[in-house]
Amino acid sequence: MEIVDRGQGKREWSMERNNLASLQYEGLQAEKRDKMNARLQIWSLFVGLVGAFGLASLQAGTVSYLVALYPFLAMCIARYASHNESVLDQVKEYLLKIEEKSNYSGYERYNRTSQRRSSGSHLKALRDAILTTQALATCMIAVRLLDNSIPLTVVIVVVELVVLIATWRLLRGPCLSLPTVWNTCRKRIHVTLHSENAREA
Repeated sequence: MEIVDRGQGKREWSMERNNLASLQYEGLQAEKRDKMNARLQIWSLFVGLVGAFGLASLQAGTVSYLVALYPFLAMCIARYASHNESVLDQVKEYLLKIEEKSNYSGYERYNRTSQRRSSGSHLKALRDAILTTQALATCMIAVRLLDNSIPLTVVIVVVELVVLIATWRLLRGPCLSLPTVWNTCRKRIHVTLHSENAREA
């Protein structure tokens, strides 16, 4: 008759669960690194796009009118950047929950309790750069078309302004409502108190 050690089975299940949690944490860290590296790719794509359309704007003839397409392509970059930052925020939040559950003082817990935080600075810088170049492209195409057709100029400028507003909405970042601010402050206080209690223990 075979005797099953239940205690050993529980220990093996606990070890397996810890290994799965460790693998998940490492996978999330790799995902975080990929999203951080994507920021450099976004800037490289943006600089290349500005350079290409800047060169086109200096050409004579109808080639210079290709500048009107720049705001649309820049908006596509803004959409991708917004999605990338959204996924990155989700990964960071999940990493923080894992660290809190494991009582591990990792970077996400330190970053949450740290007073020197500049969350969203990358998105703000990208937003300012894209909106500035979009506005310059709109002004440039408006000046070139003004002598040919005023109604066409008005239509194109209106469309470009709509694209510019859409880009701003994509890169404006999350809106901080009062409940959101309160929940964030409550989480910070809870993490700080938990860390102090852990040190005392």
